[in-house]
Amino acid sequence: MLLDISGTSKKLEALVKKLQPTIEYYEEKVYPAIRKMEELEGRFELMKNALSNDQKYSIFNDGYAFLEPDQLHLIYGLLNISAVAKCSKISLEAKLEDDIRKLANFEKRFEKKIQRFKRDDDNDNDNDNNNGNGTIPDNENNSNSTEPEGPGEEEDEMWPPLRILRPWAFINRFNESVVLEAVILSPHAFFGEIINPEFMNIDVLSPRAFQPAILSPAALLSRILSPLAFGAEVLSPRAFVAYILSPEAFTAEVLSPQFFEAHILSPEAFAVQILSPNIIGPRIASPEANIILILSPNILSPRILSKERMMIEILSPHVLGGEETEEEEESNLHSESELPEAHKYHNHSQGRFGPPGTENEHASPVSFFPFG
Repeated sequence: MLLDISGTSKKLEALVKKLQPTIEYYEEKVYPAIRKMEELEGRFELMKNALSNDQKYSIFNDGYAFLEPDQLHLIYGLLNISAVAKCSKISLEAKLEDDIRKLANFEKRFEKKIQRFKRDDDNDNDNDNNNGNGTIPDNENNSNSTEPEGPGEEEDEMWPPLRILRPWAFINRFNESVVLEAVILSPHAFFGEIINPEFMNIDVLSPRAFQPAILSPAALLSRILSPLAFGAEVLSPRAFVAYILSPEAFTAEVLSPQFFEAHILSPEAFAVQILSPNIIGPRIASPEANIILILSPNILSPRILSKERMMIEILSPHVLGGEETEEEEESNLHSESELPEAHKYHNHSQGRFGPPGTENEHASPVSFFPFG
């Protein structure tokens, strides 16, 4: 009566009606599932108690064991298990290995689908942000990096990978091989490469900055109109590389030899090279300035219209390198000025044996015969 007078009964009825779908869900689905789980747990305990010594030994050593037909009935009940019961242990081992491989392939395919979904979302977000204040990088394809449209994400869709107008920053590429990759109009910065070999790649109009590379060799690489600033290479040899209109500044190379590396209209400034020899590395209209070379000789590396300024070379000779630089000419003149006067102006090619203009005044005739 109090509930009717206060109107609480109507509210309770309305609340019960509102909760009726939830009550039915728990009564019809959740509670039967719990009862079934309890039954399965009981069967599983019975099966564990029924394990033989051989099965226990196999579980201890291998981590798994094959069940007997009566044990399978405890777990699967009335399901038809005759096909499995007739299989030998060798066939069961082969089937288990095949199932593991299928699971691994399924996981890879699932990850690829997830990456495609992420790419679609990122493209939609990029289109929306381009109408606003710009793009925001998103993490993709690398758990240790933030990779907006970065390297490695398109290899599942097209081969060879081609990236046009896809800049990226703040990423790490670890233990990946890049083959036949083209990067066009895609600048990138704060891009780390570790154990990342490259082969037959080309960069066009893709400047780089703050790019360290460790244990990342490169071969058959071309960089056109792709300057580099603040880069470092450690244990990263290069071979058959061409730099065209790609200047570099503030770079460091350690234990990174170069073989057949051509620089064309690609000056270099403020660089350090340590234990990084250059073999057959022609430079055409590519001057160098403010560079330190330590144990980094240049062998068969001609320089054409490529002067060197403010160079510090420590045990880094130029062997068969073509034309002589002004520093080398000044060094030779300095060495010549330290010779005695009798040999200072000795020049067989011009037939002079004294200072210029004093052949007849101060220089005594010199005979070509030892006793003349």
